[in-house]
Amino acid sequence: ENRESLAPGGHYGAVLFKIGDEADVTEKENQVAVQQLVSVLVFAKKKGGEIYNLELKDTVWPKSFFTVPSRVELRFQNAGNVHVVPRGIVTLVDPFGRRVAKGVINQESGFLLPETLRTYPTTLQGLTQIFIPGKYTLTTAYRYDGKEDSMVREVSYILFPWQGLMGIVLVISLLYGKRFLNRKSSSGK
Repeated sequence: ENRESLAPGGHYGAVLFKIGDEADVTEKENQVAVQQLVSVLVFAKKKGGEIYNLELKDTVWPKSFFTVPSRVELRFQNAGNVHVVPRGIVTLVDPFGRRVAKGVINQESGFLLPETLRTYPTTLQGLTQIFIPGKYTLTTAYRYDGKEDSMVREVSYILFPWQGLMGIVLVISLLYGKRFLNRKSSSGK
């Protein structure tokens, strides 16, 4: 019942069930006796007075100048008074604006209870080969279930993918080799 005396926001609990009369249960020899329970979690929201407040507190990933992160950990805080389910997308964009990796936030649909912090690991899937050195941008667009528009947070960092570095070394080697051969052939004339 949505009583006036019930405080606004979310209410949480667990209901535990056990066998009513344990004397009716027959025990056999060499059997371990345990008190079996069945539990059900209860998530309830009082209509009126709900406060939704989801904030992205921190974005953590293994920072390397040479490799693209394969996993990002997003730490969210629920400063509201009802539980929420964070949702969203994390994308990595190269210096030319191409999306090179993408991940989905909270695929398991985990709850974030009021007045708590929780870390949601997000796996990034590569979308294209990464070889361009420069400034990469990690964008997190997030919301909670039931909200239409997303909040966005961007973090930029410098990346020198090893494939790009190998390409630069190869080009410099070819140019230097060509220059060396040109000098040698012109000095031989």
